[in-house]
Amino acid sequence: MDAEKQLKARILGDYEADKLVLPSLPDVAIKVREAMRDEKNTARNIAKIIQIDAALTARLIQIANSALYRGNAKIDNLQSAVTRLGIPVTRNLVMSFATRNMFQAKSQKLQALMKSLWSNSSRVAAISYVLAGYTPLLQADKAMLAGLMHSIGILPVIRYAEDFPELIEDEKRIFRIIGSLQGKLGSMILRKWQFDEELVDLPVEAQNWRRDTGNTVDYIDIVVVARVYSQFGSGKKNLPRLEEIPAFSKLSISKLGADAGIEMLRESQNEIAEVMQMLQG
Repeated sequence: MDAEKQLKARILGDYEADKLVLPSLPDVAIKVREAMRDEKNTARNIAKIIQIDAALTARLIQIANSALYRGNAKIDNLQSAVTRLGIPVTRNLVMSFATRNMFQAKSQKLQALMKSLWSNSSRVAAISYVLAGYTPLLQADKAMLAGLMHSIGILPVIRYAEDFPELIEDEKRIFRIIGSLQGKLGSMILRKWQFDEELVDLPVEAQNWRRDTGNTVDYIDIVVVARVYSQFGSGKKNLPRLEEIPAFSKLSISKLGADAGIEMLRESQNEIAEVMQMLQG
């Protein structure tokens, strides 16, 4: 059995034996999530949890002062930052930054691949953020988090690949395994992390541009469209036309036509760049 088949067999074997090694959320992300289940918790209480992580504290203060969330006055403390951002936005940002820190690998080759994959996820997340801003009833920050999570199944594949040195130098073979397993593995991770049920199937469904669940738009629809938008200009062949994507027809911008939708995204390039910069640090 060659290395590619061995790697896939090991992952599937551990999956079937319920021994699959999945990434765990950092303590601060778990504590923030748990704290939000108590509606009586205030920005002050949430800030107390976050402030044990100095780097995360600094990032949230920086973001609260950024063009995306900036108010009339400059903020210089975490409690004020959480108040300005709002507790739900703060939670989604904490989850986003916790995820970024997981995109690490031991080998230089795999680390470069992780960096590229995180950049791609960040672009999908930024476009999702903008699309949700044009879509009633959806939260831009939650759409951004969904955009990041669509490829979370990459993490265990890369972790297992580190035990197969002969594969590390062959990116095409790694991508074949990622393509076949990331959806299933990603859904397992989101379930383990106790994500909202509406997002658990995201890693599987985000790969399916034919997905059609009816007339009500959801966050998976946003990510499906964002993934297609993110590949425009990449030279990738066989991209579907926007008019062929059921999810696109649910978005408000579809009423203006595909060309107008593309133009609106072009006009939002500064905002997309700001979100990507925020996610990439």
